[in-house]
Amino acid sequence: MKEFQRLKSIDALRGLAVILMIQQHLGVWFTFNIYETKIMLAFNALGGLAAPIFITLAGVGSILINLKHKNNNKLLMQRGFLIILLGYLLNLLTPSWFSPGSWYVLHLIGFCLLLSPFLKKIPIKGLFLFLALVLFATIVIQDFLKTPPSLSNNYMKSLNHPGGIFRLALAEGQFPLFPWLAFFLSGLIAGKFIISKKIKTIAIMGGAFLLLALTLSLFDKIFNLKGISFRFCHLTPHFYPALTPITLILISSSLFILAFFLYLETKEKKIFPKALVSTGRLSISFLFLHVPIFRESALFFNFWQKMPSLLSSVIICLLLALFIKGALFWGKKSYKYSLEWIIRKI
Repeated sequence: MKEFQRLKSIDALRGLAVILMIQQHLGVWFTFNIYETKIMLAFNALGGLAAPIFITLAGVGSILINLKHKNNNKLLMQRGFLIILLGYLLNLLTPSWFSPGSWYVLHLIGFCLLLSPFLKKIPIKGLFLFLALVLFATIVIQDFLKTPPSLSNNYMKSLNHPGGIFRLALAEGQFPLFPWLAFFLSGLIAGKFIISKKIKTIAIMGGAFLLLALTLSLFDKIFNLKGISFRFCHLTPHFYPALTPITLILISSSLFILAFFLYLETKEKKIFPKALVSTGRLSISFLFLHVPIFRESALFFNFWQKMPSLLSSVIICLLLALFIKGALFWGKKSYKYSLEWIIRKI
């Protein structure tokens, strides 16, 4: 990997995450019964990988930026601050989903970027230890706050609980620091392995996290745990809130997919479709384009969860094609006036 080259595998993986994110959101917002068909349910579940991939890649990028920019610490903190501001702007644009104080994926990534100049100085062994501490602290914090085993959207945007906005950012928002900082840390570790050309090690790390998740889950099955031990070992299919096993599985999945995409790039530089790469370059812009527009309009025009699965699937495919076509066109214009372009200019 030459120092000045941008890894297309990273952009392509981010593009895949954008597609997974959009189809999941639209599927839930448009479809009368998302559980009506196994295909819709499967794609909805795949959409759950989008945020873990985005956060992990943010960590990877915080390391790889060293190869391109000399004054990268200042740049990372500036980007982090701007992304947090965009997060709060998204809150205001989507009142049906968020409150002004909601803590969503942009807030998390922005805050992690603010921390990244300090975090990336930590050696790999120290990052592994820090990641373990984050996972342990998550369970302690959730137990202390008596976080419910399942969080509704109204709960995750409410500022009425003790601690208000800080409580959401810490543990009870959509993507709070605990445990989602662990994904960013795994990305930092993976980024260091990429620079040292140890792609297989990223896959091995993913396998270790998966094995640990299954071991904890088995421990829970055998001993029927309660209390804080239950939070640490119980495997749930959702991540609101994220308990330890599902967190480890999602980190593992992100690392496996990352290693696979990186491996493909070592074999064939042109293997990734331009459409996927261009879509990945517009992840923040497409988040802003689809969330306020389609969620708010679905409620305003009264087609919220009114469509049968087949109609919903057709419309989602057409909209995805439109987004991808738009990404290709935008790419020819060097993504001018996109949010990513504006962030770079600022």
